[in-house]
Amino acid sequence: VYVYHLTRRLCSASDDLSARNLKDLLLNPSAISAFLYQHGISFTEVNNHPALFYYGNKVDLSDVNEPDALYLRYRLGYDDELDYCFNGYVLPHTDYYKPLSECPEFISILSRYLGNSAIITDYYCNSKYYCYTYKLNINSIIIDGREDLKHDEKVRFIIIQICRRLLEYIMPDLFSLDDFSSIVRTDDNTSVNPDCFVQKEEIRL
Repeated sequence: VYVYHLTRRLCSASDDLSARNLKDLLLNPSAISAFLYQHGISFTEVNNHPALFYYGNKVDLSDVNEPDALYLRYRLGYDDELDYCFNGYVLPHTDYYKPLSECPEFISILSRYLGNSAIITDYYCNSKYYCYTYKLNINSIIIDGREDLKHDEKVRFIIIQICRRLLEYIMPDLFSLDDFSSIVRTDDNTSVNPDCFVQKEEIRL
């Protein structure tokens, strides 16, 4: 099944056709970890999750009533809930193009929490916005909100989504574009290798 992955990528990663999970990107050499290090941000594995450091000092994310701290704790696996996964859509989803146009959500919230808006500006100026298409085995993807679906049920579900999209084109007054675009993801510890890459298209808003 084709998976359409929206990604604002640093120009230094333009030759990288893989899609690595967040934990891998932060803890190992990558364009993202190198970029963040230039802004004093680094990550060290603590209790099997990336811990955030800013100019060598561990950042306190203990205030669970602070929305940005709570988001970062969740994305970094502080509370045993994981959200490192690669995700995308089984059908192109134009409505979600704009929110990611400046920089990835993780970078945006991290920048805001650290009170350093220059991170967002620098990322934007040194990156381009793409839709990457990957071809993945249907058994390797999870449909958000329908995690219980077995193989045949996933096939049926995706075919129905495609038929609904066709109806959107045929009868636009009855169907709103992208109402039926399903988010899919991989396991949190999985990265998508370059062999799965099909194509990339730059998005110009």
